[in-house]
Amino acid sequence: MINSLIAFKGKPARIVSQNTHKFAIEFAGGELLNVREKDFRFIHPEFIQVSENCAAADTKILTDFQQQILSLQEITEWLFNEYSPQNAWCACLLVEDGLYFYWQKDKVFVRPAEQVKSIQNKRDAEALEAKNLQNCIKNINNNIVDKADLPYFKEIEKVALNQSKHAKILAAIGVENSPKTAYELLLKLQYLQPGFNPYPARHGILNDVKTAVSMAKVKRTDLTNLRSYAIDNADSNDADDAISIDVEADKLWVHIADVACVAAPDSELDLYALERASNLYLPDQILHMLPPQATKLCALGLSEISPALSIGFRLKGNEVKDIEIFHSNIKVTKMSYDEADNLLAENADLSALKTAAEKHQKYR
Repeated sequence: MINSLIAFKGKPARIVSQNTHKFAIEFAGGELLNVREKDFRFIHPEFIQVSENCAAADTKILTDFQQQILSLQEITEWLFNEYSPQNAWCACLLVEDGLYFYWQKDKVFVRPAEQVKSIQNKRDAEALEAKNLQNCIKNINNNIVDKADLPYFKEIEKVALNQSKHAKILAAIGVENSPKTAYELLLKLQYLQPGFNPYPARHGILNDVKTAVSMAKVKRTDLTNLRSYAIDNADSNDADDAISIDVEADKLWVHIADVACVAAPDSELDLYALERASNLYLPDQILHMLPPQATKLCALGLSEISPALSIGFRLKGNEVKDIEIFHSNIKVTKMSYDEADNLLAENADLSALKTAAEKHQKYR
């Protein structure tokens, strides 16, 4: 084996000498190394200085050898017609590349055509990905957002919204993979607008989603003869409670928006509400516990007649008596606290409600 061409860790070398257990090998630069036989691969019995520049191999011939195991010499002769040191080295490089072959100890296994195609497709995809990544890096450095780069910007957005811990493109441009830095980069590139609020998404707060909403059909008592008042802040648009008084019957009424009739237990809408727990009031938006279309069905006073859950009772001395609860239909007048205060002197219902409230508050 003296003066043979071998491969050691991917580099060509010459066997200089041999003792009982080891071989002395020499590299192109003159470096000497003692190695065991199992640590190198035999390429050719004749050593020459080989080159990485290889002639085109006739890989079409491999169709006839699919899934066969051949020696390196046989592979070299089939691919390059001659088993020379240079051709053997080039055949070795092809085996190391892994597209058409792989080593089975000192022999070479020829991959089936479909496996070769699969590996090549994967390599082509990786090459395209690398090219696209470089283009995106160039565009970011020039403050350009290109449509072709959108997949990378989606990755950055996920980091900005704390939905992912890593975006390959951020590491490639030397930007820290953190929600803060990712968000600042997207603002700088005008991918996100300055008014965009990232915090709901960062904390897993769900957005409003359009979903079917309908009011369950239940038997309702007609209380439209009562004058029902929904009194709230001046900027409130969706009243959820109202009050009435029936002076003749000496009876007070509290009416509550009948949400249960659109969100029955364990229904799709009930689960929707459970995921959100409550309305979230943000500077730029409101994220609703129930879909906005549910408000249109349930809020009091948005239509001429509103469905409600009504509680009627009498105040006898300091006791609340004769309580009754049922589904109802009511007519609601909406007003602000200031408007209600201004009407107290002239509105008998409001005046009577105020008197009843003060009396019960004093007792409490």
